[in-house]
Amino acid sequence: GMTWMKMPLFCWGIYATALMNGGQTETLFRYDLAARKILDTISADPKHDFGGLLRDPNDFRPVGYMRITTAPVFTYFDPAWKRAYEAASAAVRGGPTNAIVSASADVSKIIVRNSGPKNPAVYYLVDVAARTATEIGREYPDVKPSDLGEMVVYNYAASDGTQIPGFLTYPAGGART
Repeated sequence: GMTWMKMPLFCWGIYATALMNGGQTETLFRYDLAARKILDTISADPKHDFGGLLRDPNDFRPVGYMRITTAPVFTYFDPAWKRAYEAASAAVRGGPTNAIVSASADVSKIIVRNSGPKNPAVYYLVDVAARTATEIGREYPDVKPSDLGEMVVYNYAASDGTQIPGFLTYPAGGART
């Protein structure tokens, strides 16, 4: 069976999430309200939580979705946004996470927030066609990666056996005791 959880957005069709597989998998669907049926499954991953829809900041239509692992994972189903994300991934290196935080109306220029456990967030202006990035700002300009401790993921089992990721951050330059 299916347990409906929420309806996160009503525009250009409807997107809904439901718990599937006995409540173990939060699944993203495209749903037809008039026909009262699921049109297609967009995302179903039993190992990673659904983090929400990604929307075009200019008109708020859905362009992708996010899943939560040890870091956010962004997937774009809109072709222009998918190209923009691929351009950002090619042009911006540093932390493991590139999040598009703003875009021109035609998605030819985007602003990307790049971050990670050893990388304070850096913002870049990305030219999608040229696949180039120019740094435009930092969240913590005085913090260097060497100032940050190492983060380690430890998985542990809940009482029902479900694996839960835990995060341990060691002090910068500190001993692992």
